[in-house]
Amino acid sequence: MTVAVADVSAVADVSLYSDSESKFEDLVDQCKTILVERQFNARYEYMASRWEVGQLVSGFYEAYKRDGMFANLSEQLGIGESELYRCVQFYKKFPALDWDSAMRSLPEGKNLSWNKVKTDLLPESTSPQKRRRDIEGAIKYCCNCIGKEWTKGDADQVVEYLT
Repeated sequence: MTVAVADVSAVADVSLYSDSESKFEDLVDQCKTILVERQFNARYEYMASRWEVGQLVSGFYEAYKRDGMFANLSEQLGIGESELYRCVQFYKKFPALDWDSAMRSLPEGKNLSWNKVKTDLLPESTSPQKRRRDIEGAIKYCCNCIGKEWTKGDADQVVEYLT
């Protein structure tokens, strides 16, 4: 009889193990779901903040066109001027009445991130500061060429500064 009791306890141990294994798989699935959803929510909120900032800045700039606004605002907000300009580009590329409407027009669904937006969906950044430097470079180049005959290469150089 001792043998039969040992067999029953072995069967009980196996069923506990399989129940434990099943519960562990459920735990893994639940954790993965939480991680994916929370990561999506974080990216979603981050992109929403960028779009909404772009909306506000774009509207203000259109209304007031203040010189140095991007540089000043960038300093006040603690984000780079080019990042601020990208926010405006983002809003202008996906205009809508609100962020949720704009989000529905974005490709890739839950796989989209701010980095993908900047690198794949927006044109190359041309912040007002960079544009100003390019124009200043073209002016310097032109001033250095005053009094000498221009070549096609000179013209190409100025065009490169300005495009």
